Amino acid sequence: MLKEKRSFENELLNIFIGLCKGSRQFVPQDKVSKFQKLGFSVRGVEVPIIVKGGRVTADMVMASKRVGNALVVEWTKSQLTERKKHQLRKYESITGQDLRAYAFLTIRETESVDKLVVVLQKFVSDYEAYIRQNKLPHVLLAYFYPERYRLERKFNNFVVSELNEIFDTAVEFDRIPMGFAPDIDLSNMAQSGLVDEVVAELVQLLLRRDEGEIFDLDEFVQNMLSKGFYKLLSEDKRREISKAVHQILKEIGKEPRFQEIFERIGTDPPKWKIKLRRSEKLKKIKALRKALQEFADEVAGRTTFLSLF
Repeated sequence: MLKEKRSFENELLNIFIGLCKGSRQFVPQDKVSKFQKLGFSVRGVEVPIIVKGGRVTADMVMASKRVGNALVVEWTKSQLTERKKHQLRKYESITGQDLRAYAFLTIRETESVDKLVVVLQKFVSDYEAYIRQNKLPHVLLAYFYPERYRLERKFNNFVVSELNEIFDTAVEFDRIPMGFAPDIDLSNMAQSGLVDEVVAELVQLLLRRDEGEIFDLDEFVQNMLSKGFYKLLSEDKRREISKAVHQILKEIGKEPRFQEIFERIGTDPPKWKIKLRRSEKLKKIKALRKALQEFADEVAGRTTFLSLF
């Protein structure tokens, strides 16, 4: 089956959230069912953790009371650099106490802690050699992006034996759910994916709302990301995304071609009022959608605008 083109990070977010929540969109289902029985849930995305030697931001933290285990996940499509080596060493020092303090896990959920590193298949040998030579406890998985939805355990074992049984053979899907996380790079707000998401949400908002109705920044961001995904983000990441979305909405509002659709009416918190009349909505929405997409395309090449994030 031909894969839908999504980013490396987005595919992994959807896979791991989907493994925890379950989804009939996974094909086949056997590995999903086995994983779900272990009781893992996603407890945070982009979680900052202060450790001995500095700070790390875990791409994801999962935990299970049922098996008394926490999974701290780092994924990267980059080759092994000195910076990455330093990052791996910092992950080694993460303790259950750190996860209770910064990811708000319970004592039961942190009886054991695994550090999971997911890399592109082509970089596996370098990462494995470094992890082996430095006797790091990290479980190393290869992800076959962009060709397949396939995860293979390459080195080290999980503390929980049932996880080892699941990953003893490759975890591979013909199809995965794609609705759990938006396709934006959470580590880099200055990229066009976020502008596209803002434009798409603005179009949907204009279709849902009528003239005179008010929306605020927090509401807009939560609807754009989905409330379920928004709740998984750390407070730092929520603020960072909101700041970037606010800047994009301000830039849209400055454009004369969009001043007929909404206006800013407050700053604390930022609020806007819809000006587009219901009678004009269906007639104008197609042209507005096209103009907003043109704006997104233009912004993608404006480094001065993107640097504001």
